[in-house]
Amino acid sequence: MAPTPDEQYQQQQPNTSRIDSVADCVTMYAVFCTENIPPPILDDFIDQAYEGCFAMVEDGDVGASPCILETANLDSVQHGSRKPARAFESPFLGKTDDEIRVWVKEHTHPSFASLTFTILDEGTIKNKTCRVGYTGDDDRILVTDFYATMCIRVPIEMVTISWHEEGLVGTGRVFNRQYIQNGSKETGQGSQ
Repeated sequence: MAPTPDEQYQQQQPNTSRIDSVADCVTMYAVFCTENIPPPILDDFIDQAYEGCFAMVEDGDVGASPCILETANLDSVQHGSRKPARAFESPFLGKTDDEIRVWVKEHTHPSFASLTFTILDEGTIKNKTCRVGYTGDDDRILVTDFYATMCIRVPIEMVTISWHEEGLVGTGRVFNRQYIQNGSKETGQGSQ
């Protein structure tokens, strides 16, 4: 009997050394697609987000995984995002930043980060940027490249830095790999 399309997809998943499973107590970092993002761009996001995440710690395992939400049912999520990405219809198409923020606040889940969220939108397609939001008392958005999205979210969730400390929040300038690797000595590049 031939494998189903879902079984074929699972067989294509790489045998990864990433620990990215809810069962392994890895924290999922929700990523919301408010536009239809092409799979090659999603694959690039996955690679770079993990690279930024692993660069934060010496052993490469920070216990966090970016999770592009293909469903609004958080209980059904078993692991973080993996390649190859496939085309899907996001349940969050056309949602605003505020609608996503409210959704995150209303749908807390023990396996998911709750202070921050990432949005993939038209800027993702045009400029390979994403937008990070905060569920606290500040509705400003931080524009990041794919590498930097986890580099900012994990420390905020772990309360090692404050959302209010990051000088690029709300400026439209991009918090990116260069900004991180230069020790935040130079300002982020351009705007989205």
